[in-house]
Amino acid sequence: MTASKDIYMGLNLSKLYHNSKLYYNILSFTIILISGLKAYLFYFVIKIFSKFNITHLFSHEVYSLIIKISYIAFIISILSIVGKNGCEWLIYQGVELPALNLEQYIGGRSEFIFMAAIIFIIAQVFKRGIEIQSENELTI
Repeated sequence: MTASKDIYMGLNLSKLYHNSKLYYNILSFTIILISGLKAYLFYFVIKIFSKFNITHLFSHEVYSLIIKISYIAFIISILSIVGKNGCEWLIYQGVELPALNLEQYIGGRSEFIFMAAIIFIIAQVFKRGIEIQSENELTI
């Protein structure tokens, strides 16, 4: 299939397509899913800025968005790990894959897991901030 020779930005998976259409579809779906989740993550980052209120810095809306960002970053890291291990297994089986190009699409394993951990900690700080802010509003 000629479409598998230049999927996007020079990614050539034609050898994988000719070897196994199932693995080609799985790898393509993984790449699309990771890219979509990255876009979804940045959508939530932009959404946080629209929900930010200086007078009430800690809000449940911002907290829920931060938690969602943390979970999405963790899912991206897991999918990247699975995708990278799957590609290594395919290479071990003798399938020629463009390793450098694939790293652009399924890379960022450790970065996203670190980001998920840091953002989860920030979410816990926000949760405590919400508790303190609600206690301060109750006291006069």
